[in-house]
Amino acid sequence: MLQEPRPRRWLPYAAAAALAFVALGGVLWVQQRSSAPAVLFLSPGDLASHHPGAQVILGSYVLARTRGSGGITDVRLPSRAGTIELRILPSDATPDARYRITLERLDGRPDGVRKAQLDAGSIAPDGYVTVYVDSERLTQGDYEISLIPVSPRGATGNADRFVIRVQ
Repeated sequence: MLQEPRPRRWLPYAAAAALAFVALGGVLWVQQRSSAPAVLFLSPGDLASHHPGAQVILGSYVLARTRGSGGITDVRLPSRAGTIELRILPSDATPDARYRITLERLDGRPDGVRKAQLDAGSIAPDGYVTVYVDSERLTQGDYEISLIPVSPRGATGNADRFVIRVQ
């Protein structure tokens, strides 16, 4: 009875395991809350992997700058789930440039997508940058689409901006 009690060697391990468990739970919780469903895709196949049956292209639209154009392109919202193809013609096309596309709701309404971004890569052989939009994620309203050239060093150039009205 006069012997000193043995030290609890498991206590530091239990504390480290509890701390790791709390940190992992926090990371997963933050990741789950901040991840928005994807809206923009590089191909209909990418979209179909997220939403089976949405591979069908229900509409195709060309967005191009013309002299004095500040107009709005009307996009018809399909009655069923599918894909909307957007073919964007850069105003200052450079073959080695890479592009980033953003889609942002202009009126700030909470329904539908508020902002989406996609690294679209380089220009296709036909001169367009093509992206696909999940029609289920769009609601009626005005959206701005920006095509932003990105240099290899990460600097961005002047963006081409287009407004589409989803009806």
